[in-house]
Amino acid sequence: LGDSITEGWLRTGFSARVASVPQPRCKKIWQEAFGRWRLLNFGIGGDRVQDLGWRLQHGLLPASLQPSAFVVHIGTNDIGNGERTDVTLVELRTLLSQLHTARPAAAVLVVGLFPRGGEIGTPRTVRFHRHSWWVSAWNDHRTSVDAINRNLSAFVSSQLQHRPASSERGGPWRRPPLSPPHQRASVRRQWLHMLDCGEA
Repeated sequence: LGDSITEGWLRTGFSARVASVPQPRCKKIWQEAFGRWRLLNFGIGGDRVQDLGWRLQHGLLPASLQPSAFVVHIGTNDIGNGERTDVTLVELRTLLSQLHTARPAAAVLVVGLFPRGGEIGTPRTVRFHRHSWWVSAWNDHRTSVDAINRNLSAFVSSQLQHRPASSERGGPWRRPPLSPPHQRASVRRQWLHMLDCGEA
């Protein structure tokens, strides 16, 4: 689940000027990397967190679809379009919780936002080349990306330890009450994981 970074494995993705077209080279890499699993790519170019949330609430996840895992990579378009970091983070946490509520047996892997913009902390290599658009003012979001990833990591860590009090239970994306003691091991397993590739 994601934006053009996810869609780009198979198609060129969103563009206001040209139609989305298949990407045979990317699809070959997709098959080599992930072909042993049965995967569905629901990436939509240009999507923000709220767009993906809307799609999930309006038919993207039918009852017949029971995945064992979700991989979620979304949020860069939010900050790229001027959304505040704290709002993007709240939307991400809500989206992840909604996925867990909809399919509690599925593991959820959230991929941290990729770095974008700004020079501070950018590793330099012999092959390093920066395009002119990278340093333009509208793309300078390194601080926002770092803040979102740091706080998202803390949220992921908190999910294993958190046991909602009875007053917190209920509402559309709260976890159900704990099951009997002999079943608690499965309820307490970690459902949410994070992968941050920013250093690479």
